[in-house]
Amino acid sequence: MTSCYKWTYRNKDINSGNFAEIKNATGSGIIASLLINRGITSPEVAKQFLDPENIKLSSPFIFEDMQKAVDRINDAVQTQECVVIYGDFDADGVTSASVLYKTLKFLGANTDYYIPDRMDEGHGINRAALCKLISQEKAKLIITTDCGISNYQEVKLAQSLGTDVIITDHHEPPEEIPPAYAIINPKTMSEDPAGLKKLAGVGVAYKLAQALLEVNNKPEFTEELLHLVAIGTIGDVMPLLGENRALVHKGLELITRKKPPAIAKILEIAGYKPDRKLNSGMVAFGIVPRINAIGRLAGANPAVELLVTDDGQKLEELAHELDQNNKERQQICESTFQKAEDKIFTEIDLDKNKALILADRDWHPGIVGIVASKLVEKYYRPAFLLSIDEEAREGRCSARSVSALNLYDTLTVFSDHFIRFGGHALAAGFVFNLDKISFESLKTKINNHIDSILEFDDLSPELKLDMDIEPADLTIDFINELDRLAPFGEANPYPVFAIPDLTLRSYSLLGQKKNHLKLMFTDNRDRVLEAVWWNKNELDISISEQVDVAFVPSINNYMDKQRIQLVIKDIRRVEDRCREKVDITQCSLQELPEEALEDGPLVVEPIEYARAEIDINWVDHRQENGFKREFLDYLMSLGDKVSIFAESLRAKEILENVSYLKPLAVTRTDIRISECVVFLDLPADDMTFMNVIKQADPKEIHLFGLMTPYEPVDLIRKVSGMLKYAGSSKDGVINLERAPCALAVPAELFMACVELLDSAGVVEIVEINESSIEFSFKGSVNLAAIQQLPDYTSFLNALTEFENYKNDYKTKDIEQVKQLISDCCSLIEVK
Repeated sequence: MTSCYKWTYRNKDINSGNFAEIKNATGSGIIASLLINRGITSPEVAKQFLDPENIKLSSPFIFEDMQKAVDRINDAVQTQECVVIYGDFDADGVTSASVLYKTLKFLGANTDYYIPDRMDEGHGINRAALCKLISQEKAKLIITTDCGISNYQEVKLAQSLGTDVIITDHHEPPEEIPPAYAIINPKTMSEDPAGLKKLAGVGVAYKLAQALLEVNNKPEFTEELLHLVAIGTIGDVMPLLGENRALVHKGLELITRKKPPAIAKILEIAGYKPDRKLNSGMVAFGIVPRINAIGRLAGANPAVELLVTDDGQKLEELAHELDQNNKERQQICESTFQKAEDKIFTEIDLDKNKALILADRDWHPGIVGIVASKLVEKYYRPAFLLSIDEEAREGRCSARSVSALNLYDTLTVFSDHFIRFGGHALAAGFVFNLDKISFESLKTKINNHIDSILEFDDLSPELKLDMDIEPADLTIDFINELDRLAPFGEANPYPVFAIPDLTLRSYSLLGQKKNHLKLMFTDNRDRVLEAVWWNKNELDISISEQVDVAFVPSINNYMDKQRIQLVIKDIRRVEDRCREKVDITQCSLQELPEEALEDGPLVVEPIEYARAEIDINWVDHRQENGFKREFLDYLMSLGDKVSIFAESLRAKEILENVSYLKPLAVTRTDIRISECVVFLDLPADDMTFMNVIKQADPKEIHLFGLMTPYEPVDLIRKVSGMLKYAGSSKDGVINLERAPCALAVPAELFMACVELLDSAGVVEIVEINESSIEFSFKGSVNLAAIQQLPDYTSFLNALTEFENYKNDYKTKDIEQVKQLISDCCSLIEVK
C-alpha cells in the first residue's frame, strides 16, 4: 500500500501572506496560517471569513433581469395565473424548487411544482412535460430552478404557446441563450463583483425569492428558506466562500435552532441525536443522499413534498420513503461499481487510455454518476459511465473528472453528437442517439481527445496538506480552535495535517464488514496516538515501521470523555518520503514566525510510561485448554505476588474451582503491583492491556486469553438486566468503569448498548458524566423491534470490533504481542 498520493503543502512561505497582520486581526497564529493557505491574504477579508453571520449579502437586483422577473411574478400573483416551478431531481434542484414554491405560496400565488423523471424525461425542460403543463395545467408562467439555460427550443415552444418562462439556473450557458422572459443566471453576467458565479442553483432561486419578498415588504420570510439553501449548496458541492459561506452558516444555525420538522425527521432516520449541533458533514452524508436517492430511482416529487409539507403524518411517510430509496440506491451502487471494475480489467488498457469510458445495458441511469465519482476517487482519471437503453435507442452518460480536465469544455467539442448535454468542469452528462453514433465510435472519439490533452502526470492525485505538526500540538483546545473556520466544504476543506516519523505499533479491522482500520502509533518520545482509517481494509506496512501520517484531527466522545483521534488520509513510509525529496521550504507549525506562538505554547500532557528497570518474561499459554498441574504449583509457590486478570464469567468460574487462586483475581478496576500477572482473560482493549501492565509492573506475564464471544441479543439482555437492577436498587445510577468491567467488555461497547436501549425506549438517559450514567428504566426490551433501529448498527459495529480485537490477539504471534505491548507501554525490550 505504498502511497499513491503526491503530498503537497498549500503554502510554502507563510511570511508572504501578511501573516503578522492577519494574526493580529484573528488573534491566532494557527488560524492566520490556515487562512493564508486558503488564499485569504488581507486582515479585512480574514475577519469577514471568520464572521459568516455578518457577511453582507449582495442585492438581488444586481441581476439584470431581476426587476423584470419580479414584476412578472407579482402580476401572476395578483391575477392568480397558474405558475409552475420546473425543478431538477437532485438535492440542488429539489431545494431550489422548494424555496420558490414556499415563497410563492407565502405570497398567495396559484402555484405548483414539477420535477421531471430522471429516466423518462432527463435533465432540463422536457418537451412533452412542457406541453402537458401548458395544455392540462394551464400554466401561464413557468419558472425553472437549477435548469433551463440549455433549453433553447423548449423555451421557444413555450413562448409560441403563450406561456412565459423565467429561467433561474447556475449552469454554463451555451452560445445560443434561450429566448426566455427573464434569465437569472450569474454565469450570464459580464461582470461579477459579488462573486455570485459560485452560487448553487438554490442560491440563485434564493436571490429571486429575496427580491420578491423585499418588493412585497416581507423580507423576514427569507429566514424560513435558509435551511434549504444550505442543503442544496452543500449537496451541489459549491465553494463555501463569500455568500455561499454566509448562506450555509445561517442555514445550519437555523436547523440547529429551529429544527424544521422535515430536516429533523431525516436526521433522526439517519441516526443522528436530536441535540447534536449540525455541521456541513452531517448534511453532506446524512441529508443530501436521502434527498438525491429518490430522484435517482424514481420521481423526485416526494422529496419536494417532504420539504414543503406541514402534515406530520405525511412527513413521516415521506421521510421513510426517502430512507428506503437511499438503502436501495446503496445496494445498486455497490453492484454497479463491482461490474464497472470488472469491465475496467477486461476492456481498458490503463497504460494506454487516460479515461475510463464504460457502458452497460443493465446500469441504472440514476446511479452511474455516483459510481463514476467512486471510480475517479479510486483510479484518479476521468470516468464516463453510460446506461444503454436499446429500446429507446439512447445512451445516457454521467461523467466525473479530475482537476486537469474540464468536462464541460470536453463535451462541447462533441456536442453535435448529443441530443443534449450540460454540467460543470468536474461533473457533466449527455444523452446521445445510438442510431446516429455507436457507443464504440463515441468512446474512441472522446478517448482520443482526452489522450491528446492529458499527460499521465495529470493522473497522479495530490494530497494537499496544511502543515506538519507535533503530537504535543494535538490538544482539545487546538481542535476546537479549528472550528472557527467552519462551515467546511468545497474550497474550505477541514485542515489536513501531517506528523512525520511515527512508528506503527498495531492495527486491526473495524466494522461489521471489516472495511475500516484502527491503528496505534508512537512518536520518538513514546507518546501514543490512536487513529482510524475509514474504507481501508488492508495495510502492507509492517509493525514497528516508521511512517509519515496525514490526517484530520477529531475528538472522539464516549461516555462524556473526550479523546483525540486521528482520521487518516494517507500513510507514507519514511523511506518513500526521503526518495521523493520533499521541498524543504514546506511550512510546519514549528516553522511559523515567532509571533505565531505568542498565544502561548500548544502543549498536551504526553501519555508517557516509566521504563521498568528489569525485563519482562512472557510465557505463551494460548494453545492450552486449562491450568496444568505444574503451573498451578508454580503459582502457589509465588503466593500473593501473583495477580490473575479475570473479568469474564468463564474465567471466574475457573478460579472458583481452585480455592487458593480466587483471592488473586483482579479486574481493570483493582490492579495491584505484582511480580507475576496471569492474563486468564484478554483485557477489553489495547489501552486496558497497557494500563494493567503499567500498574502491575510485573517481571513476568503468562498469557492465556480465554475466548468468550457474546451473541448480540445476549449482551443486550445482560445490559438491560443490569440497568433494570440499577434503576430499582441504585437510584438509576450506574458506574461507567465498573459496569463494563463486570461484563468483560470495552467501555465503548457498553455505552453503544446503553444508547441502543435509550433509542428503544427501554431506558431514558438523564445525564452522562465522567464516571456514571443517570437514567430511568422504562420497560423491558423488545429484541425484534430493537434490531430495526439505526443505533443497532452502531452497537453491532462496536461488538464486531471487540470480537475482532480478541481474535487478533488470540492468533497473533507472541513476539508481535510482546512487541506491541512493550512498545506502546514504553517498556524496555522483552525477552
